[in-house]
Amino acid sequence: KLGLRKSSVIFFQNSSNRDLFIKLKIARNNTILLPGSGVNLEYHSLRQYPSTDSPIKFIFIGRVKKDKGIEEYLSMATKVKYLYPNTEFQIIGKCEDQSFLTQLQKLHSQGIINYCGTTSDVRPYIESVHCAIMPSYHEGMSNVNLESAACGRPIITTNVPGCRETINDGISGYLIKPKSTIDLVEKVIKFINLPYSEKIDMGIAGRRKMENE
Repeated sequence: KLGLRKSSVIFFQNSSNRDLFIKLKIARNNTILLPGSGVNLEYHSLRQYPSTDSPIKFIFIGRVKKDKGIEEYLSMATKVKYLYPNTEFQIIGKCEDQSFLTQLQKLHSQGIINYCGTTSDVRPYIESVHCAIMPSYHEGMSNVNLESAACGRPIITTNVPGCRETINDGISGYLIKPKSTIDLVEKVIKFINLPYSEKIDMGIAGRRKMENE
């Protein structure tokens, strides 16, 4: 309240955060809702979808820490890889929580995940996968989701502020319950079993959403 009391306008990246500030009377009629920081549609251009000949590939892009949903991603990858061996689960991002490093190394050596470390350009990695997964507990607005959708990739993400706004559930991706490995596993399997053409259509729908919104 002290910091924002003289603000002429307060920008929010999702409606849930804005509603909370209005409820607490930190903000009144001086708010503007933005669709995140936006995404460069030329830099993150629509990419050719991977062929059916390769394994079905998924990717997690983000800081490796608990509130990004890394525990659920690793647990899901272990379960799905057992049921569907022709899958690949990639991870791009700095391991900020060292308690996960041993687990990452173990699962990588077992072939359950492919931990790729960090990169200055995520586009080749997004291009190589069939679907992006962001199981974060909360975001302002997930840039990873915006970039993945702009590249034409379906997204599986949590039904929380900053994530749910980035997809149309069942059209450009799937929403999952936060902190639910079970729901994440179910949605990943549901995606795996989609016809190839529907996977492509889902990615195109995400691209259109980025162009329009």
